[in-house]
Amino acid sequence: MSKKVESIKIQTELLRTAVAIVAAFCVALIIILCVSDQPMEAFEYLVLGPLMKPRYFNQVLVQMVPIALTGLALALMLKAGQFNLATEGAFILGGVFAALVAIRVALPLGIHPILAIVFGIIGGVIICVIPAILKISFKISEMVVSLMMNYIALRIGNVIIRGALLDETAGILTTKEFLDSAKMSVIPVGELEIQVALVIMIIVVVGFYIYLSKTRNGYALQLSGLNGRFLAFSGIGVSGLVLTSQIMGGAVAGGAGAMYTLSNLERYDLVNTFPNKGFDGMIVTILARNNPLLVPVAAFFIAYVREGAEIMSRHTDVSVEIMSIIQGIIIILVAGQALFSNMQNKRIIKEVANG
Repeated sequence: MSKKVESIKIQTELLRTAVAIVAAFCVALIIILCVSDQPMEAFEYLVLGPLMKPRYFNQVLVQMVPIALTGLALALMLKAGQFNLATEGAFILGGVFAALVAIRVALPLGIHPILAIVFGIIGGVIICVIPAILKISFKISEMVVSLMMNYIALRIGNVIIRGALLDETAGILTTKEFLDSAKMSVIPVGELEIQVALVIMIIVVVGFYIYLSKTRNGYALQLSGLNGRFLAFSGIGVSGLVLTSQIMGGAVAGGAGAMYTLSNLERYDLVNTFPNKGFDGMIVTILARNNPLLVPVAAFFIAYVREGAEIMSRHTDVSVEIMSIIQGIIIILVAGQALFSNMQNKRIIKEVANG
């Protein structure tokens, strides 16, 4: 019976998401019709643009990987009931730590990027674990601390760039070029170039799904988010689970920053504003409803629509800002718990009544 009820809930969530997407695109079409002299062409680029050329679709996959990983990082922490929002800072510091190794350490091809990613993971863990320690030790809200940690990570990254990595001959505030041995390779598949980071992302997503749904510790971590007091009365250390979730989330977000840096950049520019990869991960987590297996799907959708909006803005008279409108409408409707809740409750009651 519980499996059938859970199935009904999943179906309702999928229906809510589908309706939100259709509604958002309908609003986008109405806006395009009002502001554009070539509305149908603009809408075609928005919906089908990423499929028109292999390099466009490549860019979708490139954008997808970091926000999928930061979304997974946040989902892991939310599973434990921890609203740690430091994934943006973890992503930044992970990238800077990876750049430090990519520039200052000479290693053989293959080993070099692995060490750089490990350092990126360490950077991400440092940023995300501090809010957890302060909450466990002093009952300080992890949400407040984690938001501040993003700014701290931004400034620490700039200090490292200015103090140890700055290329004074470049004419701009940026690091020296990464050593070739540190750069992550791509896997050619026809006309596509699949980044190794994408393969790693898939492995990480599947691994955490298995951990959360098939292992005792993963089940306990989820229970700590649902009812931490019950676990405490059962003799299970909730503090350890909280710390574990933050370490894992920070590791994933820091690793995402490292892999993005080594896969897509030649240098690491001084960070004046947030790259928004961690904040975009929050959007992905909302769309995926904290389900690790749905995180890549949500990330792919966001990356696809963004690339479509970019292509549309280059070829027509419609601004790329329409993506923000689509994104906002989808988030509002998906987050609306009351949407289709009556239908869900009626189906559950009917299922229970029928035994």
